[in-house]
Amino acid sequence: MPAWSELQQSRHQNISGNFNDVHFINDSVFADIHKLQFEDHSGFKVNEFTADAKVSSSEIRLKNFTLLTPQTQLHSNLAFQYDSFPDFEDFLNKVRINSSIKNSVVSFDDIAYFATDLWQFNRSVKLSGDFKGTVSKFRGRNVTFQFGKDTRFKGNIGLTGLPNIEETYLDRKSTRLNS
Repeated sequence: MPAWSELQQSRHQNISGNFNDVHFINDSVFADIHKLQFEDHSGFKVNEFTADAKVSSSEIRLKNFTLLTPQTQLHSNLAFQYDSFPDFEDFLNKVRINSSIKNSVVSFDDIAYFATDLWQFNRSVKLSGDFKGTVSKFRGRNVTFQFGKDTRFKGNIGLTGLPNIEETYLDRKSTRLNS
């Protein structure tokens, strides 16, 4: 199982894809990324990465973002906001995430490449909702998810304390909860 530091310094192979309409405005780079594919030496494989992308000194924004792996189908508008690039060295606490996820399936096997405690969880969750905050403290509004055959949730959630699950506080307001 790979460590986060290994992925940060990873080598990629079998890279292909199209970058269109690449242009610069001030400190920002814009590109339409279509069907980018690659495989990391650790085994993480991306079958498709498509987005209207912006990278600047304070934000990475992916509009109309699609990420397909062998187990995950993620459809989102996603933004990472930060004060400077060194904030990524404390990603869990300093990089703010704003995401609107629609009709997606997310595999814990894929997340485990970045959060190794999930490595042998071997499940997926169907997910939609609007999420905002850092990994260590985030909120979800209008969230729906299905885990397994019987567990379903609809409502708002807040999590404080990740990635330490034993110390994480969950706040939820559900309009539907089946388990």
